[in-house]
Amino acid sequence: DMCKAVDKTMRIQNIRLLQKTGGRSGDWILEETE
Repeated sequence: DMCKAVDKTMRIQNIRLLQKTGGRSGDWILEETE
């Protein structure tokens, strides 16, 4: 929401989940394979 004040046509790309905690499936951390 804060970004919309600067540029309403802004696009966010290349987002990747690295880690999450909680929830039904529990904790998770991305394992890099590259």
